[in-house]
Amino acid sequence: MKDGPKICHPVLELEPSTGFSVDRSDSERLSAWVKSPAKRVFDFLLVFAMLPILLPLFLIVAIAVRLNSRGPVLFLQKRVGRNGTPFTIYKFRTMHLAGERRTLITTINDPAITNLGRFLRWWKLDELPQFLNVLRGEMSLVGPRPKVPEQETRVSGCRPGITGAATIAFAQEEVFLVGIPEGKLEDYCRDVLLPLKQSLDESYMAMATPLSDLRLLLHTAMRRWDRTNASQVLEPAQGIRNHGVSPLEKGLGIGD
Repeated sequence: MKDGPKICHPVLELEPSTGFSVDRSDSERLSAWVKSPAKRVFDFLLVFAMLPILLPLFLIVAIAVRLNSRGPVLFLQKRVGRNGTPFTIYKFRTMHLAGERRTLITTINDPAITNLGRFLRWWKLDELPQFLNVLRGEMSLVGPRPKVPEQETRVSGCRPGITGAATIAFAQEEVFLVGIPEGKLEDYCRDVLLPLKQSLDESYMAMATPLSDLRLLLHTAMRRWDRTNASQVLEPAQGIRNHGVSPLEKGLGIGD
């Protein structure tokens, strides 16, 4: 079996794009593993094996969310899935009710985020319900993050994932976005960040193997438990005042 693909770090400053239309040829750039039914079996078996850990954790977080602020435990949102098919993604609610639909782009210091929500987002515990999306066949463990329809630029032939090449490379996205002027945030994400993340994901999915998926899952799990305390998250963010993607996380098997 081949070793997982090596993805080089991209150039961190990109020229703003002038906009682009939806590309429907993405499925031609997927590896045999990504298009194989075996990947779906791989996802299902791994999630099923993790249920003894996931279910108690799910229950603890759900109770904490319910007690912390008024509103439902889960946040439901329409995302774009495989072949452009819309589906409902599940997340633990991290915002006050009035803040859930304020904007498509969220920074870690957004006042709409609850105190518990900031902790959950930093440790990515708000993503736990997406294992249900994996069991339902709407998502994969590894793949590009599913986008809202307004941000989708390319119809993909693969299932979106809980984690992926761009996900772990930009694990601190909500932190460094604090350094982008608010008036330029949407343009920056559309013209710079989204194309960069799409390039990383496309490069990975074109060469993905079972082994590389396992590596990405391992890196993701390791990084979740090796991060700065959530209470200190705003301190480094305050010093970021440029338009570069300097907090691209290293040591994750991407270009190492």
